[in-house]
Amino acid sequence: MLLLSTLGADSKNRVWQYGEIICIKEDLFSDGDSTAYVYSLRGKDVTYVAAFASPLKAPIHSTVKFSVDKKSLCVQDVDGKSRSAALVEQIGSSPH
Repeated sequence: MLLLSTLGADSKNRVWQYGEIICIKEDLFSDGDSTAYVYSLRGKDVTYVAAFASPLKAPIHSTVKFSVDKKSLCVQDVDGKSRSAALVEQIGSSPH
């Protein structure tokens, strides 16, 4: 109920939260012609890895607003534009 409930949901029933981009890397798809931009984003309790078709307008270590669905991650980059990507992996945070 902490951060998630205070941010609310938008018209598509997304529940938004804030996180930090902790890693960005560029990968080639198996066809060798297409590039994926793979972002690791650390939320409160989980780190998410998602593959975008084009880079976000958000540098590494920036704080972004994001929402997670079953198989996708939606991020608002620094200009406020929402971008969706395939969710590749969810990694639980280690206990402190």
